[in-house]
Amino acid sequence: MTSLQNCLRRGVGYSICPEVVVREQLKDGILSKINWDAEEFKTSVLMIWHVEKWCSPLLKHFIKISKEIISDEEPGIAV
Repeated sequence: MTSLQNCLRRGVGYSICPEVVVREQLKDGILSKINWDAEEFKTSVLMIWHVEKWCSPLLKHFIKISKEIISDEEPGIAV
């Protein structure tokens, strides 16, 4: 997030990020919060991993949960 924060400080675009990550910069007036009035926000998720490489049990669990959540929200999505 540090690279993203540096870009934001320099005025290079906008970002949607967790408030906790930029809390200090918001408090110090370095960054400004833009209120989002849209009812719904959609984004794409792309996960890539090498199927022939070792994956930790934690990573496998994360991938499994992510697939379940994404497929619940978007019926018919290829996961």
